[in-house]
Amino acid sequence: MTEIDTTYDDLLAFLYRAPVALIEITTNGDISMLTPRAAALLISFANNSNLDNLFHIFDSLDPQIRCLCTNFPGTVGVVCEALIVPIRPSSAIFNDMVLEVSIFKTDAAKLTVMINNITERHQVDEERALRKAIVDSSEDAITSIDLNGKILTWNDSAERMFGYNSKEMIGKPITLLIPGDRHEAELKIISRINSAERIKNLNTVRVAKNCQLIDVSVTISPIVVEGQVIGASIIDRDITEVTIQHSVLSH
Repeated sequence: MTEIDTTYDDLLAFLYRAPVALIEITTNGDISMLTPRAAALLISFANNSNLDNLFHIFDSLDPQIRCLCTNFPGTVGVVCEALIVPIRPSSAIFNDMVLEVSIFKTDAAKLTVMINNITERHQVDEERALRKAIVDSSEDAITSIDLNGKILTWNDSAERMFGYNSKEMIGKPITLLIPGDRHEAELKIISRINSAERIKNLNTVRVAKNCQLIDVSVTISPIVVEGQVIGASIIDRDITEVTIQHSVLSH
């Protein structure tokens, strides 16, 4: 095997190109090395602090950074990994940030700090969680399927209405909810989503886990990504009581 000759300059060049901010500090927080990415990141929220001591920069933002480093019991090891640190810069020039901080003690006198700016990812996660909370709070059963009719998502109201939990239904065919004598007709309706057609307030019947038939009003909307229909969202509204009342009045 050919031995790879890696010089200090090669290593330094690699570190400077790293996708995360890298900082080397002493046990009292003094910065002995930082990459350009790290310098730019620290400047954006350092509140006019000098970039000479990491603890001084972080003390007002997250004092546990100093605590973790100074109280770490070993001479080497993982001090913390993927610690989430929200940053709210005092300057109006910069936006709020969310950082992911990992710290490793490399020897008795030095620590390596890796900082990853995960603001965008955090915002996406928050938006996704908010959308899920909104969907789960709906009284209607809200599900989604792919173009083959396989269930992709299943909200809490779907579980309450049909009796199946999400683990039982995700990946299963939507036909599990459709009475056998309606399979062909309803699958033809669902297939119309390929042409981006929306079906609204279709009165039909669903079958629950306990085999009970439920009168529902269904709205089916295509899910379009980059101009392509990839599936459909389905909203089932239980209209059993309305149907019963209408039947009583008609008699």
